[in-house]
Amino acid sequence: MLKIPYSPPQLPRNQVENADASRVDMTAMVTRLEQWIGNNPVYATGKLLQPDDRALLAQTWGTTLASTAVISTAGVREHGDTGWRDELRVMAGVTSAAFDASLYASADMKQWLTQSHLGRCAYCESLVQHVSWGDVEHFRPKAGWGKGEELYRPAYYFLAYAPDNLLYACVMCNEAYKKNEFPITGVRARERADLDAELPVLIQPYVDDPRNHIRFNPLNGSAYPWDVVKAFYSDTAPQWTSGEIQARIWADPRLIPQQSTTAPGVDSAFARWVTQLDIGTANGLARGGSSIAILGLNRATLLRARVAHLRQLRALALVSNGDTPEALSARQLIATILQGDDNAVRAVVQYASASIDALRSWMGDPDGTLQPLQVNWLDVYNRIVDVFPAPPAGGEPIPANDGLCYLLTAADFANTRSRRLVFITDADAEEVHGYVGTDAYYTLAVDWDADADKNVVIRRPGKPDQVIALRDFIKRRITRRTFRGAEITVNGTFPSFDPRV
Repeated sequence: MLKIPYSPPQLPRNQVENADASRVDMTAMVTRLEQWIGNNPVYATGKLLQPDDRALLAQTWGTTLASTAVISTAGVREHGDTGWRDELRVMAGVTSAAFDASLYASADMKQWLTQSHLGRCAYCESLVQHVSWGDVEHFRPKAGWGKGEELYRPAYYFLAYAPDNLLYACVMCNEAYKKNEFPITGVRARERADLDAELPVLIQPYVDDPRNHIRFNPLNGSAYPWDVVKAFYSDTAPQWTSGEIQARIWADPRLIPQQSTTAPGVDSAFARWVTQLDIGTANGLARGGSSIAILGLNRATLLRARVAHLRQLRALALVSNGDTPEALSARQLIATILQGDDNAVRAVVQYASASIDALRSWMGDPDGTLQPLQVNWLDVYNRIVDVFPAPPAGGEPIPANDGLCYLLTAADFANTRSRRLVFITDADAEEVHGYVGTDAYYTLAVDWDADADKNVVIRRPGKPDQVIALRDFIKRRITRRTFRGAEITVNGTFPSFDPRV
């Protein structure tokens, strides 16, 4: 990752006004929901938003926005005077259906993002547009934050259309890894004015210099937490200045701890150092490592692509040693890459941060004090690239129009408020996931256009209900296991069912 210069986009006036109006309405409606939670015993236990109250919301903010209002519960673990305690928290917010993609992902916004990011993913630095459209990523999640199925609200709906909260990202970083994760230290912000009291754990490339936290091991292409490694050597080798630590690691990447390439003795010294860190210091050094883990910056497929890039760059570095016109051009290109700015990104196209670390390792110290590690770099890279990694972990996703359907027994015919959602994996054998009863049943196709904005409620014994918009539920990497031991319903307005029709 490299820092991305931020300059606000010039957007059409009506787009800005519509975004502001939407933010004001959402803020007012969420405030009303939170007042109900505080004043109405019905909602104090996390009972879902009642139809009559949703109708009241619609009178003020319209049916479309009111249909996205949600009151939900999630388990939280908090530390108090008597230690850690687990409790259910009742929360109000809006589902993802509340947000207008034509505002935060408009043609103007997306053009600004692709240009400011030079066509690269903000997180992994891979080129995006030649293989996909790319995602408009909300750095602070718009509808709910959390890991896995459990979402906490109200999240950062007030930043849904804010350009400084939008990044250009690849599908893998955004949808397969980061998703809605957003750990912080400090107090979680409830409005823009609160953001100064909240420190994200994840690196924000508009605000932070990612190279202060994440760098790359030229011996294997892996991202590693530079903030932690620098602190380790500052404490255990105080005679080294910050610049000397950097130069020594470039000269011999085997000094990087916890790598497959780490020199003998380094890991044991690192382990002893870690054990003596106090909790405050450890938390303060968590940003690099947490960002690497949450964004999947060392996923096997990305690692292989990064190393393949370094292999090509190594060939360029070898060409630069001559005195031909091509060698001169290669040296000029390398000098540009080492600047580490936008010009560097344009010169190397992708994986600029890893390129800087690799070039510094190959070239050695400019004054000749530290000689570079003598390695057959191309042979090292060939061995890594020759191993084709397995596909990313995860079950087979369920197509939105194949297998998912509603299941109705006789007791459900008159129910116009909810329908049970199931997954049928074999149309002939009708292996049904999500229903364990013995009553005769009918299955109905999901009307994706009409039902996409309805709420899915996931109930599991002993766990709080999970609530998510149907359009977001089907985007998840869902497997049969999602339905195992769960009762999943879609809540909204449905017509009564007559099997005779």
